[in-house]
Amino acid sequence: MYPKTVKKLIEIFSEFPGIGEKSATRFVFFLLKQKKYFLKELIENLINLETKVKACPFCKKSTEKELLCEICENPARDLTKLCLVLKEQDLEVIEKSGIFPGLYFILNEVSSPSQKEMEKINIEEIRERIKNPKKFGVFGNFKEIILAFDFTVKGRALSIYIENKLKDLPVKISKLAMGIPSGGELEYSDEETLKSAFEKRG
Repeated sequence: MYPKTVKKLIEIFSEFPGIGEKSATRFVFFLLKQKKYFLKELIENLINLETKVKACPFCKKSTEKELLCEICENPARDLTKLCLVLKEQDLEVIEKSGIFPGLYFILNEVSSPSQKEMEKINIEEIRERIKNPKKFGVFGNFKEIILAFDFTVKGRALSIYIENKLKDLPVKISKLAMGIPSGGELEYSDEETLKSAFEKRG
């Protein structure tokens, strides 16, 4: 029988995405072998995660800045383009590639392509940012909304759902081109593939 603290940590790590009990157990015993400074640094950063990191009021990206994140506060960004992504990891991949100069908005992750899951997305949050970005501290005037979702059944269903909900707004709605393989996720796409998908969007 593992000690109570070890068992509790295994339970906690097992809740991480893609981590089963065996992997969680390895994590805990790895930590047990580390020096005190490693554990201290880990604990400090976990506390900072709770106390210092918050969501940007406009795009929902994690940030330690007081107001807007470093992307939304940058006056050099193209304030006519807004890219919708499913998760922050997708935003990071696009941003690192340097292919998109505009702003972003991170939707809540959806677990399936069902109508019920789609309806969990707060469409009014998106519409309000398009119509009234100044309300969130961003002086944009969006002309194009880019739907940058995975090329999966879920991603395609989400694109159709969002497009239908926004089609009454006076903006162009575009989707990434089929440069990304069917079934592929943005998070794992290479720079050239992403660049092609953005350039040929429509």
